[in-house]
Amino acid sequence: MPDRSGGVAEHPLGATFAGLLLFIIGLGIAGGVYQIDAKERQLRRGWVRAEGTVVQVVKRQTLDGPVFSPLIAFQAAGVRVSFTARVANESQMHAIGDTVQVLYPPEHPEGAEIDNARQRLIRDIAAAVAALVLMGLGGTVAWHASRLHRARLASHSSPS
Repeated sequence: MPDRSGGVAEHPLGATFAGLLLFIIGLGIAGGVYQIDAKERQLRRGWVRAEGTVVQVVKRQTLDGPVFSPLIAFQAAGVRVSFTARVANESQMHAIGDTVQVLYPPEHPEGAEIDNARQRLIRDIAAAVAALVLMGLGGTVAWHASRLHRARLASHSSPS
């Protein structure tokens, strides 16, 4: 099937570079996701899991308007600890009485946070898929374009 004017057939070297650029961007995304995940795991190494209960929903004023954050209570080494979670987005709204998983450093339970392991996993998987798609697309484009470029060079160098 003939290529449209201005397509890969007319500019195979440019398409090769574009494919390589897509591949490198995908590789960069994969490396970035790996580093973020490793830093998060390092930060939470040794932290303890507990089940907490939302005891109140606190209204806070921000520059974007009012937001609501859950006040969560849990038991740490037999002591009741409470903390106000970071501002919740609409998909994370918690009602009074809801149970949530929390993570906290054993030496400082007041530094607890809601355990968003599922959200981290979804983020990592989505970014990894995007990286693989970019790498696959870039590799495919670069490979086809370089083959076309080599074929064109061979046809120009051979006697007609």
